[in-house]
Amino acid sequence: MTNVKRRRFMMTAHLLHKVNIEHSPDRRTDIHSHHGRTSTKVADGEEYCSEDEEYGVPDDSKGASEPPFMLAVRACLTPEQEKKVLEKVEEIQSDLPLFVAIINKSNVHQRGGHISPVINFGSQYTDRYLGENFAASHHREKSSAVNLVLQREGKSGSWPIKLRLSMRLTSRYFRVIKGWPSFARENRLREGDLCLFKLMKNEEPLKMFVYIIRRDKC
Repeated sequence: MTNVKRRRFMMTAHLLHKVNIEHSPDRRTDIHSHHGRTSTKVADGEEYCSEDEEYGVPDDSKGASEPPFMLAVRACLTPEQEKKVLEKVEEIQSDLPLFVAIINKSNVHQRGGHISPVINFGSQYTDRYLGENFAASHHREKSSAVNLVLQREGKSGSWPIKLRLSMRLTSRYFRVIKGWPSFARENRLREGDLCLFKLMKNEEPLKMFVYIIRRDKC
């Protein structure tokens, strides 16, 4: 499709269904593909959704470029959110993809009087960028938890948190087990805010910079 003013290509695929090929009128389905992930009916004014993770999980072929950011499974960005995220990603200039979390109720509110706010890093992001850190920490400390320090853009303070590797069916992901409620509260996170996590290379303990896009900005 020509004249698409976004940083992605769009194609219209015309499907000829084998069973009905002689009896059905021309059928048309709009698709949007990123490195093998396909989501239907992606067009101007509609949400960008992730089935696997991200903007497209990078493949392992030689010379394949990494995506600019990754989302949790089934997370969706509106066109305006996507625009703001891409602008921030370009400003940050990270060597690694950023993990983008769309803040929801479970990330900022205590549930049932006992369950504290939590946040999870998605399975694809965990496998590609956090797995080695977990393996190193587990070998060194014989622990299932990983220490992580969060630092906020433009702030001098830091927030130590702990991650634990969890399994869901065949996927593994990191779940925060300690420290996130303080970060969420002290940075006044609200539902609809976007948090962009930048993993710092060669840091001990593991460190991430967090960039916040407020919901009223997108």
